[in-house]
Amino acid sequence: METSIISFIQNMIAEALSFWFLFGLVLFLVGFAMLGLFLWTRIMGKSVTGTVIGAIQETRIKKKIRDGKEIEKIKKTLYPIYEYTRPDGTTHTERSSEGGSMTLKYETGQHVNLLILQNDLYDDVYDRNEMGALYLGLILSAIGGVLMVKIGDSLIHALGMSALSIAVMLIFKVGTALLAKEKPTKTKREQETATPAKKHHKAFKLEDVLPIEDFK
Repeated sequence: METSIISFIQNMIAEALSFWFLFGLVLFLVGFAMLGLFLWTRIMGKSVTGTVIGAIQETRIKKKIRDGKEIEKIKKTLYPIYEYTRPDGTTHTERSSEGGSMTLKYETGQHVNLLILQNDLYDDVYDRNEMGALYLGLILSAIGGVLMVKIGDSLIHALGMSALSIAVMLIFKVGTALLAKEKPTKTKREQETATPAKKHHKAFKLEDVLPIEDFK
C-alpha cells in the first residue's frame, strides 16, 4: 500500500514536471524562431525607404469549444501601411508584416527605413529599426532554456532516468497527442478543395486605410 502511494505521488510529480519542461521547450522554440526570422530579414531583406500612408485594423474571430459551448474570441490588430519603391523601380503599397501597439509610434507621412522580401503575391515588409522581435526572441529563448535545464534536472532526480530517456519519453507524449487529434474527413477535404482560393493573408482595400492619428 505504501509503495503504491509513493509511486502515485512520483507519477503526479513527474507529470507536473513534464508539463513545465514542455512549456519551457515551447518558449525556447518560439523564441528561437523569432530570432531566426529577425536574422533572416536582416540578411535577405532589401533596404528601401518607405512612407507611412496610414494604418489598417484587422479583426480576427477565433472560435473555440469550451465546456460544450462555442465561444468566439475577437482579436483586433493595428498594422501600418507603407508605400515604397521596389528595387525594380515600381511603386508598391503594402501592409507591414508586424503589427500591434507599436504602430501608434508612427505618424502619417513619416519616412521609414524598410526591409522587404518580395513574394509572388505580396511583400514581407519590416521596419529596419524595429528591434522588438529580437528582444522578445532573446527573452523567450532564455526563459525556455532555463526552465528546461532546471526542470530537466528535477525530472532526472524524480524519475531516476537519464536526460536522453526523459527526452524520448516527452517526444513520445507530444507525438501521441498530435496523432490523437481528429484528422479531416474525406468530405471535409473535398469541401476545402472545392472552396475558391482566397486572397493572400495581407490583402487589404485602400479605402479601409485611415490616418494613424485616428487610432491614437
